[in-house]
Amino acid sequence: MSPKGEAMVGVTKRELKGCRFDEAEIDAVLSISDVVVAHAAAFDRLFLEPLIQALTHKRWACSMTDIGWRQPEGLANASIDLLLTHHGGGASGHTLEDDCRALCFVLDQPLPKSLVPDSES
Repeated sequence: MSPKGEAMVGVTKRELKGCRFDEAEIDAVLSISDVVVAHAAAFDRLFLEPLIQALTHKRWACSMTDIGWRQPEGLANASIDLLLTHHGGGASGHTLEDDCRALCFVLDQPLPKSLVPDSES
C-alpha cells in the first residue's frame, strides 16, 4: 500500500502484515449482492479489485457522488462526519470499521428532499 493509501484509510502496511482476506466469506457475501457500495468507490475499486477477483464482476455505486447530498438534499459536502451529524449519528472514529458502520447508518436514513415527488417540489 502506498503512503497516500495508508494516510487515506488509516492503516499501515505494518498493521496489515500477516492479515488475510477471508475469501470464502467475501465470496458468500458477494454472491447475494447486486451492487457494491463504497463512499469513495473509484479509490476502493482500484484498490480492492486486484485483491478480490469476485469484485471485478460486480456493479459499483459511490455513496459520495451517486447520491444528491448537495442537490437536492442541500448539504455542504458528502463527508462521512457531515452525513452522520445531519442524520443524528455521532462522529466516525475514522477507522475502516467505523467508516463502514457509519456508511451503513447513513444509507439506512431517509432522504427527505430526494423522496418528495416532483409534483410537490
